[in-house]
Amino acid sequence: MEENISKTEFSNVSEAIYMWHNVVHLKDVEHKKFPGVVDFFKNAEITLVDYVAENYYFPINVVNSTCREDLLDCTKRATRNYQSDIKAALTISDENSQRIAVAQADQTMLQEMEICGGTYDLCIQN
Repeated sequence: MEENISKTEFSNVSEAIYMWHNVVHLKDVEHKKFPGVVDFFKNAEITLVDYVAENYYFPINVVNSTCREDLLDCTKRATRNYQSDIKAALTISDENSQRIAVAQADQTMLQEMEICGGTYDLCIQN
């Protein structure tokens, strides 16, 4: 981590660790406040997860069907990955390690959805 700190906006490793602990804490609070979200991804059938990805993440009213389909595929992939990551995280017996894994799953989901959105934006511009 120390070798790559200069590639980040953090001034040092301690600051990066401190900020990561804040993210874990905030995600823990979020999941305690909305436990149904984690339970959904833990227990839902993949067809229901796909339905949610297709109908709730993005209101898609675009004429360009290729861009729409690519976005839907990307969103479904990100959602399925999230479900897999959440299921794996919830099998961890150490509570602190589980909280970290769940926070990492959330961050990965956000990153993947941003990539989906960026790819979609590029597609509709071409």
